[in-house]
Amino acid sequence: MVAVNKKNLSNIGKYGVLSELFKRDLSASIVSNRCNNISIKYKDGSQSIAVVRATRSDRFVTHFFDERYHDKNNPVSYWIFCKIDDNNISHYYVLTHSDVDKIQTVMNSNNRSIPSGGVDCIDLSFIKSYENRWDLITNHM
Repeated sequence: MVAVNKKNLSNIGKYGVLSELFKRDLSASIVSNRCNNISIKYKDGSQSIAVVRATRSDRFVTHFFDERYHDKNNPVSYWIFCKIDDNNISHYYVLTHSDVDKIQTVMNSNNRSIPSGGVDCIDLSFIKSYENRWDLITNHM
């Protein structure tokens, strides 16, 4: 396994997600003022915001309860988690914002996700069933 720094890991996740969305005939771009967000544009002219998180571990840092993810003027619709395995294969887990809200609330209530710094995290085991659920995004069309 090749060591990848945090910034490059984030970029691998974002560009991998863009590629997956383009395969599904969706237009998407990185939101410049929020480096881990992607804007998805649908054929009907509407758009959605997705947060992308990438990791090599079995835990994703979400910072879910930060106010920036609950901005009424620019709401987040989806969370896309990218797990890069030891063979450098990317696995994508696609969830709605409300799905992440429910899972993060359960994890926090069990104190399973809060490391010493108090950051919200989600364990991979909680989202395995969402692997390749691109239909959550494409069914919006």
